[in-house]
Amino acid sequence: MGAHLKQEEENYNAEIGARLRKLRKEKSLLIKDICDELKCSVNFLSMVERGETGLTAYKAKRVSQILDCDCNSLLGVDAKGSEEEEILKLLSSMDSGEKKKVLEMVRLMSK
Repeated sequence: MGAHLKQEEENYNAEIGARLRKLRKEKSLLIKDICDELKCSVNFLSMVERGETGLTAYKAKRVSQILDCDCNSLLGVDAKGSEEEEILKLLSSMDSGEKKKVLEMVRLMSK
């Protein structure tokens, strides 16, 4: 791996580690709490939080489930269209009366 790519990967791992630590602390969880669920060592997760190593895709998915957050948030990925998808999901669960109210509200907001 070229030096530039290696540095880029190290920087990315550091960003993920910082986000993981922040999310974990927001949930008032200890590293051990996550390790018990993830079936990994405290040393490994400490290294991830310090940016010294990265997560596999599977472990990133599991960590996001344990922290009850979106995997894209943990990984720092901007999921294009995610707001639109969420709006459509919410609309699909509404009855026609609720949809009419939402439509009226959106019309007022767009003026």
